[in-house]
Amino acid sequence: MKSAWDSIFNSDARKPLSPEEQEQALRELAKSVTDVSNVQASPEHQRISQLIREKLAQQAQEKSRS
Repeated sequence: MKSAWDSIFNSDARKPLSPEEQEQALRELAKSVTDVSNVQASPEHQRISQLIREKLAQQAQEKSRS
């Protein structure tokens, strides 16, 4: 099952998230940043960080093609 974060970083940016997906993403974010030490050691945090890096790299490639 894909998380809301997967939907955010792996979907078409022109398609907005549903209200349920927005709520799920906010809940996941709140859970992951509740405790700084958990954020630093959490595999979920690392996975989200990797998704962010990949999305930024993808956007940079798309800009360089334009």
